Amino acid sequence: MSEWISVKDRLPAIGELALVIVSGHPLKNITLEDAFELAEWAEDGWILEMWPEWMDALVTHWMPLPEPPEEDKVETL
Repeated sequence: MSEWISVKDRLPAIGELALVIVSGHPLKNITLEDAFELAEWAEDGWILEMWPEWMDALVTHWMPLPEPPEEDKVETL
């Protein structure tokens, strides 16, 4: 499994979907602290899948998503 990468060390490629650790307030009445979320890096910051309008998300670490499992090749009759 991949290791967590600090955003201080490097960022994913633009548009790459990643698992991130994020804190902050996506909405006035919601607080996240070190939450796991799916997100992608864009030229102007992170875009979180669950909170796409959230502009000041504090992402500290990320890791690439694993490759999906290969389909079993089953012959049809």
